[in-house]
Amino acid sequence: MAGGQWGYTSPFGYNRGPGLAQVLFMFDTLTWKDSTGNVIPWLARSWESTPDGLTYTYSLNEKAAFHDGVPLTAEQVAFSFDYFISGPGKTAAGIVGRMDFVESATATDARTVSIRLKRPYSPFDVLTAGRVPILPKHIWADVADPAKFRDPKAFVGSGPFKYGTIDDTAGAYRYVSNDAFFLGKPAVQALEFSPTSDELLSLERGDIDAGSPPSEDGVPQGALDPFKGNEWAKIEAPGEFGRQLHINMAKPFPYNQKAFRQALAYSIDRKDMVKRLLLGAGEPG
Repeated sequence: MAGGQWGYTSPFGYNRGPGLAQVLFMFDTLTWKDSTGNVIPWLARSWESTPDGLTYTYSLNEKAAFHDGVPLTAEQVAFSFDYFISGPGKTAAGIVGRMDFVESATATDARTVSIRLKRPYSPFDVLTAGRVPILPKHIWADVADPAKFRDPKAFVGSGPFKYGTIDDTAGAYRYVSNDAFFLGKPAVQALEFSPTSDELLSLERGDIDAGSPPSEDGVPQGALDPFKGNEWAKIEAPGEFGRQLHINMAKPFPYNQKAFRQALAYSIDRKDMVKRLLLGAGEPG
């Protein structure tokens, strides 16, 4: 696939969404989402929450282990959350997952971890349990500055892929199959991200196996013409980008008036904006 400038893809060195996606090739989370967006078990086989929404208890899959063979236990999960809550990783806590409302994480036994919140947060299973990478304590416990930790050990997780080679300056990344992955051996042997200046041209030449046009800016038909007549596998899915329209609330009258902002919001023709600005490739919010 096409590479890019996504940083040193440890849990504390990546850039942007594509960088986080690569982190999560190597590091597992407690929960995950299926293709329809429903939360499903991952490291956690099952979980429950208290009626007040303040305590979540997760039962871990007993087969889970890190790439170096060390078992993944509740102690490792509690350590990971603590590392982001109050440890050296707290500077990244808002990026990797919503942690500002998490009070504590406690291992109640080898396979059970209890997470206590400061206040209820309804998407906890998605934006925190489904985003926080579980770190091996035996590696990260002595790392005081995780952003500067550049070592192959920084990529030891429990995920379906392992560290291969990384050149974050060139934007080239390679990950290899973790054949001992606790949910089964991955069907893909390796994931390679190669730098390219034109993703569609590289796809046409066969330099990469998959590519996509810059759909958030609209797709000119001419960009797709070279693929006519070829038996390409085309995947269609909703876009992941949102164009946001902001009102400058620091401005004086009338922008500081709620009624004016509401009137402005009602008066905007969002369908027309999608048609003109996104070439029709979008849905009004």
